[in-house]
Amino acid sequence: PAGTKDEWMSDTVSPVFSRAAIENLRVDNAPLREGPGHSNFAFRKTETPDGSPVKAVGFVTLEPGSRLRMHRHVDEGEMYYVLSGSGEYYDNDGRTWPVSPGDVALCLRGDRHGICNTGSVPLVFMGVVS
Repeated sequence: PAGTKDEWMSDTVSPVFSRAAIENLRVDNAPLREGPGHSNFAFRKTETPDGSPVKAVGFVTLEPGSRLRMHRHVDEGEMYYVLSGSGEYYDNDGRTWPVSPGDVALCLRGDRHGICNTGSVPLVFMGVVS
């Protein structure tokens, strides 16, 4: 879905994103990723309804040894919620933090962050940009 709040709340556009719809919006060539993996999005910044505090929701899979390079969020923050696997989260100060299922990592507006899969199975996490 995209467009205005009225379009999102109409009878024809659902505010619920099914797993099938999310799996259909797959990105394999993310510029920040190093190594194999992919991302699936419920919606991206270009599809956000006017007035939404959430700019993007995505599910990222990083294969063992892959990472998302350190990057800055100039106009928004981002939250990672780890669903499976294990890895290291890099914060704005360059420190690393172990992450595993159930952990939440927060990057504030203007800060930098990155994440690496240090385990032997895919690292899967949900990213919410707001």
